[in-house]
Amino acid sequence: MSYQSITNMNQYSRKTCIHLLIAADSVFLKYCNYMSYFASLPLRPLTLLKNLILTLFLILFLLSGKAYAYTLNSQFLTNQIKNSVADQISSIMPGKIVVNVKSIPYRNIDIPPGKLKINVSVNLRYFTPNTIARVSVLVNDKEITAFGVPVRLQVWDKVWVATDTIYRGETLSATNIKVENKEISLNAEKAIKENILLEGNLVRKNFVPGEVIDMRFIESVPTIMKSSQVSLIFKTRLITVNLSGEALANGKMGDYIKVRNKNYKKDYIGKVIGVNTVLINL
Repeated sequence: MSYQSITNMNQYSRKTCIHLLIAADSVFLKYCNYMSYFASLPLRPLTLLKNLILTLFLILFLLSGKAYAYTLNSQFLTNQIKNSVADQISSIMPGKIVVNVKSIPYRNIDIPPGKLKINVSVNLRYFTPNTIARVSVLVNDKEITAFGVPVRLQVWDKVWVATDTIYRGETLSATNIKVENKEISLNAEKAIKENILLEGNLVRKNFVPGEVIDMRFIESVPTIMKSSQVSLIFKTRLITVNLSGEALANGKMGDYIKVRNKNYKKDYIGKVIGVNTVLINL
């Protein structure tokens, strides 16, 4: 991984360099005064020589391995966190992932030379729009620092939405739903994507225009609809009797629903065995 950071001296190295330069300047000036006194030499050539030696000393000091450090600025860390979190969320959640890093507890992080590695982890077991990213900064596999960063996640995808008010029990059709690219961060796992055919299904709650269709409130068209006329088959060990009746609930094949015999005005529980046909074992 490239550093993409500013190379500079750390605070300790700068202070050390300043103290050494001050000490060297003081010693060299005393030496020059001593030499000019005895040799009657002009001070200007000695001053130029002093500056040259101090410059060479500074260059050698800066080139020494201990004087260097790398600074990771907050922008570099933010980009690393965004990219890593987006890749991880994309592995469990389809759609476009947008990551916003709220704040980083460091402006800059000074690190020694070496192989840089930044580990970022988030909770992938439970998706939530607001979470914490755990960040570890390592150099040569040694942890330099670790911290948590609050992040905001946005998920965008093409999903089914209501184009008109849809009331509970109504059937979905091309006239009341359409596909739109919507942010579904708060309902990412329940929003119905465009690749799922919805027409002909029933809704179990009211939907307002623009609302994303939630799979928890969708059901396929039942074999028997509530209030529809049904054929009731009463069966015993000896006889079978067919009577007309009314379904008091929706039901699919194999479901047990309540039905009412109109002639006797009595309710029964029977099994749905076909279209508008309910079996009642007595």
